[in-house]
Amino acid sequence: MNEIYNISCIPEFSFGRKRKIDLVIKVELINSKSKYLVIEMKVDSIPYEEQLIGTYEYFIQSKNCNDEDALFLLFLFGTSQVCTIPDLHSFHIFRLPEILEVFSGHHIEQNVYEDWMQALRDENVRRSCVALDINGVDNFWEEEYCVINAA
Repeated sequence: MNEIYNISCIPEFSFGRKRKIDLVIKVELINSKSKYLVIEMKVDSIPYEEQLIGTYEYFIQSKNCNDEDALFLLFLFGTSQVCTIPDLHSFHIFRLPEILEVFSGHHIEQNVYEDWMQALRDENVRRSCVALDINGVDNFWEEEYCVINAA
């Protein structure tokens, strides 16, 4: 089994001016090639097939690696969770419930982690209430709906 030598995180991993990847996690192994977690995050925006293809191809080329060396993840937050998903080109989708499942239950005593987890839990509650709110509305442009739900 390969042992981990070092882990480094690179936010806004850049390919010059053409493309940026939200987060790349490099896992350096003692007796093997480095492995990568390549993470794209969408918040209230649509993931486009062209972006996913480009991210995949640019990363594989720039690191001279293959599919076994990199895991491509697409995290969807907010309204991105309900958009039509394009062909994923090796990306694995994580919506809010899956993101919470993966990151919950870890004992990490860092304020930034706790704040982020609480924000995710709060968003999950809002997400689960949306269907209930929508069921009782005939017209989203009704003044009563806007006033009641603006709080």
